Amino acid sequence: MEDRKKTKKLQTLTFVCAGETAYNRHMQSSSANSSSGKDPRIRDPPLTKQGKQQAANIARYFEETGCEHGRVVCSPLSNALEAALLGFPDEAGRFEMWPELREVMSSCAHIGTPATDLRKRLGLKAAARDTKAMECLKNLPQVWWTVSPDSKATTPSSDMIEEFEDNPNAFAKACEEGLVARVLAILRRLDSMKETHVTLVAHCRLIGALTGALGIQTEKCYEHGKDNNRGGGSKGKRGGHRRGVVRRPGRWLRQGAVETISDIDIQAALQRSPEELSIEEPDLSRTLHTSASYHSSRMQLR
Repeated sequence: MEDRKKTKKLQTLTFVCAGETAYNRHMQSSSANSSSGKDPRIRDPPLTKQGKQQAANIARYFEETGCEHGRVVCSPLSNALEAALLGFPDEAGRFEMWPELREVMSSCAHIGTPATDLRKRLGLKAAARDTKAMECLKNLPQVWWTVSPDSKATTPSSDMIEEFEDNPNAFAKACEEGLVARVLAILRRLDSMKETHVTLVAHCRLIGALTGALGIQTEKCYEHGKDNNRGGGSKGKRGGHRRGVVRRPGRWLRQGAVETISDIDIQAALQRSPEELSIEEPDLSRTLHTSASYHSSRMQLR
């Protein structure tokens, strides 16, 4: 009897990094003004006007690239949920809410909204797509975000901002300790899906961790000379600039960016041990380029 080899299942994943929020705008403004960049204490902020425009332009990405969005899954953080509703209005009754897609905890902005409050918020909106979207919140746990094990908050709606500010390291440690397990849970859910095209609406650092675990790399081009100039300028003693490429695990998307990566072998990632998964902190340099080892279509939405 002829042996039959199991056909390798390859998936095409589109990563949508949720657009700008008031938190992002504040931090970018602080950076530009050389101020302290202090956390503005905004819990689970929604999209700004620009962020909503970025979300509304998601459809243009699929039109111009010819990529299929397939099944849509998204993070329960408000900016991702809003981006999914605006970017995929016809999918509102079908897309899935995955708590594992929430952002890596690093500020008050990543403290989530309780499921009951999210349902109330959507229920107050008149748009038909929001009524359909209630289905995706049906099975969402009341507390789905990362909470410090030492948290003294008595209810999910309690203001955890003061707790976070008093001991941000406790929240960060809890998130760090659970990140690999969270990434593996996402990979298992993706592997269990029958769809070959899936769109994930999530966040910069989570997307970086997930794509790193999938073995996807970013190439950073650099030039090195006496004055570290990118072009022209002074030459080193040996003459000219030296150029090179550094590869790092993961793809790091800015707010409002969309990228589709095809021929992804989820099983290969799941067969690696947790210690072998490449999960690093993001490199948001403007010199990021797509690795030639996989097919990718990318766009920064405005």
